[in-house]
Amino acid sequence: MLPGFVAALRAEAVPVVVKLQILQSLSILVQNAQRDTSLIYLLSQGMLNDFFDDPPDSMDEESMAYFVTLLKGIALRLDGELGLLCLATCRSTESKSSGGYVADSGRREAALRMPIFDRAVQLIDHADQMVQTSARNATLRMLSIDAPAVRAAMEGTAAGILAPELADVASRLRDGVSFSDGLKLDDAKAQPAALTSLLDFVGDLLFLGIPPLTAAIEREGFSAEGGRAAWQGPLMLLHQAENHPAVRVFEKPVEGATVIAEIANGSLLHALAVSGNFVSICWKGIDGWIGRKNARRATRPILLTKL
Repeated sequence: MLPGFVAALRAEAVPVVVKLQILQSLSILVQNAQRDTSLIYLLSQGMLNDFFDDPPDSMDEESMAYFVTLLKGIALRLDGELGLLCLATCRSTESKSSGGYVADSGRREAALRMPIFDRAVQLIDHADQMVQTSARNATLRMLSIDAPAVRAAMEGTAAGILAPELADVASRLRDGVSFSDGLKLDDAKAQPAALTSLLDFVGDLLFLGIPPLTAAIEREGFSAEGGRAAWQGPLMLLHQAENHPAVRVFEKPVEGATVIAEIANGSLLHALAVSGNFVSICWKGIDGWIGRKNARRATRPILLTKL
């Protein structure tokens, strides 16, 4: 039965209404599974791994609700043994997409990953609040699994994709900027409440105490202060847009302002704020502003396909 369900969900010819019924049925099965043997069957043979790697395209609101309910339902039931059934071998391009982080850097070709975790990470900033919350809860639950092999399989995505994504989301919520093309202003306005929720999520991630993830999150400008997470800004790579050897630092974010310092190309700094065409930075004790065109996101990995 399960192979047929998964095949139907991934088949373009199957009507949307049928896929919706299948997602609903799978969600109910997971929620009502009383025995571990039932979950072992559902997770065996890697069929759901393939499903989370390649979910149905263009799911509507109702389909997405059932999809994330299924994902969260499985995540909440996982332990060290069941988690092993959710592992898959990395494909050749995936060590690159995780920013160079792999479970076993000494044996890159044998590194493992966890498709259900990878998919949850892709949904932490979903537009639907319910989907977003479920994905964040599922992410935290899976990262809390205390099993070396399972934890190692998640570390690549957690450190190489999740941490930079958190900074990207925070940038949009705080400053209304994105990194799709350098440091680009979005039409979206700042969203303080959503930023607070994100920082609460980051605080929960830091509380887990996973060294590679903690280091990656801190590198993105996050920190734990007084029991809560704080954020100074995304890590930026400086390069003068006209290929001059250094980027000028201005006293104020206005054209013609006094130049107070110069920073060599290739320097890494956190963007503290964005104002028009300028970015606020602090360099060697000097507070100033640089041209937005001269700052680009540092080491941003390629994300998996968004749902």
